[in-house]
Amino acid sequence: LNRLSPSGQPWWRHVESTPPAEDGDGRPVGAWGECMNSAVIFEYVHPDGCDEPGYEDDGACGQVIAYCSRLGYDDWVGVLERGEEAARAELEEAEYDGEGLFFLSHRAPNGLRWRDYCGRLPPLHDQQGLINGAWGV
Repeated sequence: LNRLSPSGQPWWRHVESTPPAEDGDGRPVGAWGECMNSAVIFEYVHPDGCDEPGYEDDGACGQVIAYCSRLGYDDWVGVLERGEEAARAELEEAEYDGEGLFFLSHRAPNGLRWRDYCGRLPPLHDQQGLINGAWGV
């Protein structure tokens, strides 16, 4: 939760003032959905765990769920757990396209596949030269 969110804030701050929400399929959306999606990706690229401080007791997804509960959103724990399972399944099911663009085959926070989401818009740069918009998420 100390890693940076797309807003530039740590994830814990990005989600702390926003109540969880779900879509019609029961998946977490908004800040909490983005946070869980990011946690799943983090765990996916660190399959043997993470040596960084703070991950000794719980993985990134477990930390998101525990923080949600700590903020008083106990009723949303099941939604986050289902979101974790669904995001993890989508990563596992994403097809390798033969071009080394595996990541673009899975779901972005807005529900589109990254390939479709990024393919609609050119990369945008801010005044510091950092990439923003769909390409910078």
